[in-house]
Amino acid sequence: MFLEQQTAYRDTVLPALQSSQRHIMLALCAAALTYVAEAGAAHDPAAPVTVGALAPTDVALPQYAIIELSRGQVQDRTVRASNNVGDHAGTANFDEPPGLKPVIWDPYGRLRLLALPPGFTAAEVWAINDLGEAAGDWGPGGVFWNTAGEPFRMDDLGGRRTEVRGMNNLGQVVGSADLPTINGSHAFVWSLETGMIDLGDLSPTEEYASVAYDINDDGVIVGSSVAANGLGDKPVAWVGGQIRQLPELPIDGARDYARSINEAGVIIGSAGDPATYQRGIAIWPSINESPLILPDPFPRDEVRPIAINNHNIVLGEGPTNRSSALLWYDWEKQPLRLFDLLPWGHRWKLFSSDALNDFNQVSGLAAYNGRSSAFLATPVYPTITMSKVVPGRAGEMNTITLSNLTPNATVQVLVGTHGGGTIIPGCSMLQNVLQIDNPKLVATAVADSNGIATVSGLIPTFRRWQTLVFQAVVRDTCEISNLVVQTIQ
Repeated sequence: MFLEQQTAYRDTVLPALQSSQRHIMLALCAAALTYVAEAGAAHDPAAPVTVGALAPTDVALPQYAIIELSRGQVQDRTVRASNNVGDHAGTANFDEPPGLKPVIWDPYGRLRLLALPPGFTAAEVWAINDLGEAAGDWGPGGVFWNTAGEPFRMDDLGGRRTEVRGMNNLGQVVGSADLPTINGSHAFVWSLETGMIDLGDLSPTEEYASVAYDINDDGVIVGSSVAANGLGDKPVAWVGGQIRQLPELPIDGARDYARSINEAGVIIGSAGDPATYQRGIAIWPSINESPLILPDPFPRDEVRPIAINNHNIVLGEGPTNRSSALLWYDWEKQPLRLFDLLPWGHRWKLFSSDALNDFNQVSGLAAYNGRSSAFLATPVYPTITMSKVVPGRAGEMNTITLSNLTPNATVQVLVGTHGGGTIIPGCSMLQNVLQIDNPKLVATAVADSNGIATVSGLIPTFRRWQTLVFQAVVRDTCEISNLVVQTIQ
């Protein structure tokens, strides 16, 4: 029912909505997806919030699989944004028509090419909302795509370039745009109804720069602005179109900024850490509260903020040579390296992590087996228990026992030589994916009345001293087992 509701709202109801109806239907969609507590509840962005109520607690740390999106179909893929219904947006290089094109992957991994407006030969998508509307840019300016994938060229502030950074579920797009008469750019907010609105900056002369990075459904915009005295950048928020500087730490940072805001009004950004005099990831529980600095695993290197989701889980990024996409599940503890949550024997090196959604999926750019590609790291939910291979020796009959199955369920046992990820045919990646690259089917069984199945087979002698990965799946229900990693004797 979960996915049926999600698909019905996204694919049939939401595309037909007018702007005035969006709040109602988005609340219904959120209720069906179970990750928004109260539909339509307004949040006061200035209200103080206790950190204890915000910091994630008692969260079961997920196991992940990592998927190469559109493997073998298109080249030079990159994911830039993800929404909270499992869509992922970015770019891909096509042979026909040639060039870098805007694309969206749905929760089943299917690729959809977006149309380009007149005058554009390419475009990049940088934002996607829960309705499936997207926004991006290229040399000629900004682009907005409606739920049908139709492009609309955005107007500008009179300068040469527009850069899109984020959008909300009301179709409001934020970013920065060049100004016509001075050497600088200003933050903007744009929608089909209003066109582009200049948000200004902190400088009284308006001759410097500002940028907007994100906007939530309350219309609170976060970003950075040149300081009022023209020296350095400051983290700012725009509330009701009015700019205000966010509280700072004792170190007067020269390059501080606010990067992401969730629906509770919690903001993350970058700020100077008074304990280490290094730059760290800062969290503002509200626009009136001083920031907290998250524990930093790389005290001598800058850790960059990427996103905060509606579970208050933070995605950050450290030095790329350390595969350092970082997830803070607990604000008081060191983060988890995404690399360490991936299956054994995977062949990925993570370059950049660009998006985090409410399903804790992380996406971006990486190298798979030596080639650049878009990746999606997605949590998996094993419910079947798989035993080790017994006796685990080549040249002999071996047995695997599976339990916690539904009685009479047909279960398949798969094997591979590397961990990673594979989409289960007919299953949404929000439900489950396999944690094996290029899995091979080795056995099929039917569970007995107690939900137990046993499979036996001969392991060839050439597998001796090889480490193999085993996993089971019930394709009808998208259930998977734990991953078994075992060296065959």
